[in-house]
Formats: sequence, structure tokens, C-alpha cells
Amino acid sequence: MTSHYLTADQASILAIKALDDLVIELVEANRMAVAPTFFDWVADSATPAVETMVSMSLKQPRFNASFALGDPRKTMATWVRHWALPLVRQNFSGLVT
Repeated sequence: MTSHYLTADQASILAIKALDDLVIELVEANRMAVAPTFFDWVADSATPAVETMVSMSLKQPRFNASFALGDPRKTMATWVRHWALPLVRQNFSGLVT
């Protein structure tokens, strides 16, 4: 990846990786005691939601400009947390403090 301009594919890959990292963080923070339905929800709902948000956000100057600030992986991780954590709270409130 060069500069701060990401292709749709690059952005999607970064977002899914960031979501995977967030899921790992939540599982570890909850001492590996996570309901199996959480993983189904991540696959069936959270992943498509994040992909949709990436697709919509790529059209927004603010989103694209945020990648000029540093490491695109960290920037995408911030966006994914912004999008995904409210959904996790809404569906699995015990996982997020």
C-alpha cells in the first residue's frame, strides 16, 4: 500500500483483519468464555456490517483523509472499533465494558 489512498479491496482486507483482531481481543479479555453464538454473529452480521461501512465510507473525504495521518492498519482498526463495538454492546453486552 502506498500513500494513504486505499483501493476498495485493500480497505476491505484491512477492515476484516481489524475485526478479527478485535474479536481475539474480546475473547481473550473474557477469559476465553464466549458463547458460540458470538462467533456466528461475527460471521453473519458483524463482518457484512463492517464491509458495508467500508464501502460507504470510501466515498467520504473524512474517511480517506484519516489514512494520511499514519499507519493505515491502525487507522482502520480505529474505524472498525468505532463501527463494531456499538454492535457488540447491543448484541453481547457482557463482552464489552
